[in-house]
Amino acid sequence: MTGPCSVFDLLAEATRYKEDGPLFSDDVESASAAQVMARADSLARGLQAHGMSKGDRAVFLVGGSVQHAVAFFACMRLGLVPCALHVRMAPSRLAQTTAWLGARLIVADEANLAQAEYVRRHSGVDLAIVLSPMPSQSAGLEWTSVQEVSQTEWEGVLPTNDLDDLAYIILSSGTTGEPKGVMHSHRTALASVAAGKAVFGDAGSKDVVLLAVTPSFAAWINCVLPFTAVGAEIFFQSRFTPTGLIAALEDQPVTYVPLPPTLWRMLMDESRSIKAPSLRYLFFSGEPGSQSLVDDLVETFPLAQLRGAWLSSEAGCGAGIVADDSLLKTPGKANAAGVPVPGARIRFSQPQGELTDYSVSGEIVVESTSVSIGYWGQPEDLDGRLHAGRWRTGDMAALDSEGIIFIHGRIDNVINTGGIKVHAEEVESILLSHPAVLMAAVIGVPDHLWGQTIEGHVTTRGQVTAQEILAHCRSLDVETYKIPKRIVFHEGSLPTTPSGKIYRKGLVPEPVESKAVHQPR
Repeated sequence: MTGPCSVFDLLAEATRYKEDGPLFSDDVESASAAQVMARADSLARGLQAHGMSKGDRAVFLVGGSVQHAVAFFACMRLGLVPCALHVRMAPSRLAQTTAWLGARLIVADEANLAQAEYVRRHSGVDLAIVLSPMPSQSAGLEWTSVQEVSQTEWEGVLPTNDLDDLAYIILSSGTTGEPKGVMHSHRTALASVAAGKAVFGDAGSKDVVLLAVTPSFAAWINCVLPFTAVGAEIFFQSRFTPTGLIAALEDQPVTYVPLPPTLWRMLMDESRSIKAPSLRYLFFSGEPGSQSLVDDLVETFPLAQLRGAWLSSEAGCGAGIVADDSLLKTPGKANAAGVPVPGARIRFSQPQGELTDYSVSGEIVVESTSVSIGYWGQPEDLDGRLHAGRWRTGDMAALDSEGIIFIHGRIDNVINTGGIKVHAEEVESILLSHPAVLMAAVIGVPDHLWGQTIEGHVTTRGQVTAQEILAHCRSLDVETYKIPKRIVFHEGSLPTTPSGKIYRKGLVPEPVESKAVHQPR
């Protein structure tokens, strides 16, 4: 039996593992793989009847849901190219991004309908669909319900998709905050799916995956497609809240939860007494782990296995670097990225430009069949960073003596203090090793003597002082020049980009420093 030839074919793969039972679920409904296929096919035909054609771009302004997943696979069926927008973007930015993509279709859920209407009016889209029966407050707006489109009579023939056709676009803000449209073909998407087992372990049709990341994050694609391919049930939450996730863990037979470390910390800050007897795997990605994170996860969920991965918008799972349970629980390895998945080639670029397979420190360069085909609106070989299956990531890393990869930070997040270059992420990892620190960001502050000094910004739980955090840093086996000269406390959260990455530039101008003793609650 041949494998899938398009992303839509993953639904047929799912039926091989699970003929009945839910494939996608949320708080409102559930649907089997066969039902998702039928609904996606009907919606694809309705979209074609409404003038949509293969290759047209479709933007989504939604939280996670069954309805959204069906609409995504409807795009895959018709050959539309979906791109999920960041719901935290300002409406004007959303409209600019939609126009930049040349999108003809916008799809929104009721929670995001107000800003989606602004986008509709200012971006030139031809069709606007809401993922619910038409809500009363939208009366008079030019929106069509997904049910109405799906029920449209249409006898046309749906096109076929080739492996090298553009499948979807992921918005990646990078470190500048400006969006990049990361393009993936069906071929690169399926190459990412093929590495799913290496990234996520032995997940299968008996697993229930609780997915609380919104569709605008690459994590949505990187999780949904591989888990769909093996018939695992995916339970969507429209957005992450600690209380909502805890309720789902205790009410649903959840076996697998992928979250970035920051959200894991927020969850455990809410409660350390979470009843989740069926939980098998705790997965994290998006930033390195830390010893305090691993310790807290083991204490809160003692029966579950840990798994971490370095993944990306540009390369998906096919160029992943993975740390399993035994590695993360090895002393000194809690912040390890791990080892490459089979089939991926990870090399390190040196300052002189040569590529090596082993390095004390260098920029990660990946080669994989899952690497993006390019950035939207830009030549494939822009700056030579993304070309022909090779991607210069901008992430600095090194191998230890056992061949384990550790991520040091971004090339552009370097602080020069007294002539010594320090990666911001490395200092942030040191701060996060304190059990009271929930979020950490580090910036360089101009200094007439040292050029720059290191300043740490944190959010915390419980009662802790700057002196206690600095004393903890000094107690570790780290160089003294990596210890911040100042700690600034923040209430709630640190500034982030629309895609959820720490926005260090938002820490300048600096907030007023707190008193020595800080009690955030």
